[in-house]
Amino acid sequence: HEIILTSFLPNLLREEGMIPEGTIFDVGAQYGEQAAHYAVTTPSRQVLAMDPSDRLVESMRKNYGELPNLRVEQGGVGKTVGTMKPRDGTFSMDMDKEFKIYTLDSLFYDKGERLGLLHLDVEGFEFDVLKGGLQTLRAYKPIMTTEVRVHKDPEYTKELLE
Repeated sequence: HEIILTSFLPNLLREEGMIPEGTIFDVGAQYGEQAAHYAVTTPSRQVLAMDPSDRLVESMRKNYGELPNLRVEQGGVGKTVGTMKPRDGTFSMDMDKEFKIYTLDSLFYDKGERLGLLHLDVEGFEFDVLKGGLQTLRAYKPIMTTEVRVHKDPEYTKELLE
């Protein structure tokens, strides 16, 4: 999946000045292939891969833990800091397990850490992520990519793009 993204993004990452300075953040990283690809393509940048599934986080750490610039964390990103449980099977985890929710601002702006690239695969929580990161987005102006299910709700996708 993400064929178009993986075909053009490495070239952007290699070009000096194309992606703003700062961390590359893969939210909803699942198995971590994309985050590992970012880490290998840009060894001078920090890459943060985050997923709510403890099983998937453990797999990422096992498969890609040797990459020195890749940090793997369990959790999700939303409009407020807190906890939540998965709402359905797309989270690839036990439905009764809670996981921590961060905001972009709590991870970046509040710590004075720059965000250069943000990739979202958050199963419909895109607006929540953006609302929780207004200071980060305004201060650092990262490049953003997102996976959306246009076939499921075209109006939501249109609103998100506008």
